[in-house]
Amino acid sequence: MGRIALRVLLGSIAVSCLLGIYAVLAGHFGEFEGKVLATSVAISGASVLVMASFAAWELPAARLASRFGVVGSVGGVLMVISGIWVEPRGDFAWQLAASLCLLGVAGAHVSLLLLARLAPAQQWLRPAAVAIEVMIVAAVMALIWEVARESDGLLRTLAVLAILGSGLSLATLVFHLVNRVTPPSGVKAEICFCPRCGKRLWHPAGEVRCHHCDACFVIEMRPAGELPSAIARET
Repeated sequence: MGRIALRVLLGSIAVSCLLGIYAVLAGHFGEFEGKVLATSVAISGASVLVMASFAAWELPAARLASRFGVVGSVGGVLMVISGIWVEPRGDFAWQLAASLCLLGVAGAHVSLLLLARLAPAQQWLRPAAVAIEVMIVAAVMALIWEVARESDGLLRTLAVLAILGSGLSLATLVFHLVNRVTPPSGVKAEICFCPRCGKRLWHPAGEVRCHHCDACFVIEMRPAGELPSAIARET
């Protein structure tokens, strides 16, 4: 499924690039060329969100977020493209498109947050950022479907939540980059793939069982100066 999805994604990116090039190089830039360019931009944006969600597709903690990200992005771009070309008169179609796009953005964002490598003392950043993300999505959904009235207090609350969420996300990114360069002390390395089948895993070093091919092996981490740095032996 992953390979098929990757091929479809790459195909959509290629199509969006071709559409964008056609719209730019067309001799006369009219309404049709504008719709082609808007379609290209929509497909490109959805492709980025889908890639971000697929990055955490096999991560157990991100099962829900990654699925929401993919479904929301694909459904949202289909609704947006149909709105560009069909131009529906009612508000329902655009409300549904905005809701799906919002779920796609939120799912991709949460998926990336769950991929970050954080030390135990930094773990609180992730649930805090996810909680704020959920509150922002709920508030924006209420505005989209007119469940809550637009008011100065609600907009200020949304602005505060957005600022807090951005700060927590940036802090998560910074700690993730720092931990990749200098792993925090007391944190065991994670095994990211199975040496037999090559599928992605999320296990600490030590005794590992691959849930894809049922292979059992032991991963021993050694200092960088010793060769090999890790020895894999089947049990």
